[in-house]
Amino acid sequence: MALGLVIPYGNEELEDAGLRYLKEFLSRCFFQDVKDFSFYFTFKMHDLSHDLAVSVAERECLVVKSETQNVDRRVRHFSFVDTHFYKDESRKLANSIGILKHLRYLDLSDNIFLTELSESICKLHSLQTLRLLRCSLLHGLPSNIKYMSSLRYLELTTAARYIPENGIECLKSLRYLCMDNCFNLLSLFDVQSLTALRTLCIQECGCLISLPHSMKKLTRLEKLVIQGCPKLNLKMELQEEDACLNLQTFMLIDLPALEYLPQLILQGSATTLQYMRIEKCPSLKALPEWFQNLTSLQKLEIISCRGLSSLPEGIQYPLLFEN
Repeated sequence: MALGLVIPYGNEELEDAGLRYLKEFLSRCFFQDVKDFSFYFTFKMHDLSHDLAVSVAERECLVVKSETQNVDRRVRHFSFVDTHFYKDESRKLANSIGILKHLRYLDLSDNIFLTELSESICKLHSLQTLRLLRCSLLHGLPSNIKYMSSLRYLELTTAARYIPENGIECLKSLRYLCMDNCFNLLSLFDVQSLTALRTLCIQECGCLISLPHSMKKLTRLEKLVIQGCPKLNLKMELQEEDACLNLQTFMLIDLPALEYLPQLILQGSATTLQYMRIEKCPSLKALPEWFQNLTSLQKLEIISCRGLSSLPEGIQYPLLFEN
């Protein structure tokens, strides 16, 4: 996407076109050891394909190390892999980042000393992907992030307790959002303005107690993954005025406090939900009677839910049921 190589058909989303390309490569055995985790893939490139790619991209790609002296002007892709870059605990992102007007992809993950992002990053109006995973000391996002109008993909780890208003929720182009290892986060922001969001992942957020009722506004949301949130309560009842959702994949993993399934989300997606995984939810005692209304469900996996001993009448045993 960043290189402009993904060409959609008609009204096809860029992400869907990219997935189509990926499946084409898979069918032609370009990749090996492919694993489908329902909301992402892992795979390996064949050694011969890798060697060819390295040879073709030799002058455009550069792995920068501490001893690197000169950089060819034709280089378009930088990777910083030397640990010497991370030893200065005052490391900030330079203000000059804002001059990279055409930058579409920026990965700052694993910067363990990064505490803040320069406001100049918000001048990157062409940026599509921003990855900030495992930046555990990051205080938050710049106040003007709302102006990053092209941002489609955001992965965030932050030490903040709250996400400020007029920030992430203003990113109208956002398709993918992952909140990962936000240990201090007490609540999620109002998500109703993220009308283009298709995938939402909330992982390892230890203080998060509940999700906002505005989830009902995410009518384009297709995949929802919630994992490793020990305090999270998902008792969200459906009300008459609530809109229909279009969720297709729903995964609940390692949620020890989970006693109830979210009726708002599940029954709101009764005609679209195809895959559901419930894993390591020991406090879940029973599936609700309305669960059988999920008429499009094709695959249900229930794993290590020791408090759940049976299924409601009318539901056939799932493809995978391990207790």
